[in-house]
Amino acid sequence: MDTGHIFKTDKKFKDRDELISEVKKTGLLHNINVRIDSYHAQRGFGEQWFKCDRSGSYQFRSNLDVPSTKSFTGSRKCDCPFKLKARAVGQVDGTWKLYVHNGYHNHFIGVKLDVLNSDVKEMILSMTASKIFVANILIELGAKNINVTSKQVYNIRAREKRKTREDRTAAEQLLKLATDHGYRTFHETVATRQIAKRRKLYESLKPPTQPASSTIVVDDTDHAPSSPLHST
Repeated sequence: MDTGHIFKTDKKFKDRDELISEVKKTGLLHNINVRIDSYHAQRGFGEQWFKCDRSGSYQFRSNLDVPSTKSFTGSRKCDCPFKLKARAVGQVDGTWKLYVHNGYHNHFIGVKLDVLNSDVKEMILSMTASKIFVANILIELGAKNINVTSKQVYNIRAREKRKTREDRTAAEQLLKLATDHGYRTFHETVATRQIAKRRKLYESLKPPTQPASSTIVVDDTDHAPSSPLHST
């Protein structure tokens, strides 16, 4: 993607600070993160270089003699060749002039989150409600020539969650959703938990109850001795 025309200008900057400020401001307006690169002083003339934040390659910080236990998950660095050069052209007034050394980027420059229109946001929220993974959302949008990043998708989803939850906590939101969908909910506090523990302890300390004794009634009228008054 060629962005050299964005930085081409005939303007002379009064000093180096104004130059850096204008370059960074112009880059941010087009979602290009321009970084300050090297500075050289040659024969009294300063030379300031600028680069893209994705220029260069990732440099491992770990000791090369010890194998790393972590896998390399990727980096934003992709050797972007974008370069700007500025030179001090005024020996008396100290003015600076900006030149485009290489305006080409070898990576996609996405739009800002605030620039995404409401239709794209609705599409993302609709696919999120359908339980579609972020990777598949990016594929669907890319097929429609809508270039967004995974970070933008996650930000939209997080904003929608905060908007839906309002000022409720996560636990309060869970109880609300359960109530709205017809679930019966209950919760316990520290006091009710302590009461339940005391009741359980009391039940365990109670002596076992004795089973009720059964009474056996024997009918012995047939075996009773005869009365002497009835003897013959």
